[in-house]
Amino acid sequence: MNRFFSWCVEEDERVDNPMDRVDPPRIPETIQAYYQPQEVEAVVKAIGRATPHNLRDAAMIMTLYDTGVRAAELCGMKVENLNLREGTIMVTGKADKQRRVSFGQKTAQALERYLRKRGVKSDWLWLGSAGKPLIVNGLRMMLQRRFGDAGVKFKGAHAFRRAFAMEYLASGGQEGDLKELGGWNNYAMVTRYAKANAGERAIAAHKKLSPGDRLNVR
Repeated sequence: MNRFFSWCVEEDERVDNPMDRVDPPRIPETIQAYYQPQEVEAVVKAIGRATPHNLRDAAMIMTLYDTGVRAAELCGMKVENLNLREGTIMVTGKADKQRRVSFGQKTAQALERYLRKRGVKSDWLWLGSAGKPLIVNGLRMMLQRRFGDAGVKFKGAHAFRRAFAMEYLASGGQEGDLKELGGWNNYAMVTRYAKANAGERAIAAHKKLSPGDRLNVR
């Protein structure tokens, strides 16, 4: 809207931009609940590998945590968009925008185990009952059950996306890369995540760069 009125002023369609008098919305600086690595580990270990459903659920949780995709993006994944060799998958996000996301070796291993044992041919990657594509509501119900079985508090499917962003930045990932991987249109959310764990990242960096540790003293 601001850009539209600015264009009107430039084209002499208006004498002023009414949006200049409107304060931009404030974005909360606090980050909502997200999963810690040990919580994800506990849930995946509790699931085990006894059945194809166990392999599916473990692979889904690994994919959510490792890629930061939205719940709808996960459920919309197709086998043809998966490249296990490269460790990438094409996902369709908001407004049907497509992007490639990356996953690590452990997630690739979990995906390969699931595909090898699922026993049903389908274009869709994640299958629910009767071999039909899993929907978002089914995903949430599965997550609630798996977290309950593991004795870990369920904070919602979107908490995986937040966890991905926080861990990616904490591990030294760049904000620009995070924006592309996460499919954000601007830096507003990325900046929130970066600001939220800036203190922790600064302390971690100090452990490597401590001026005191460079002194020749005992």
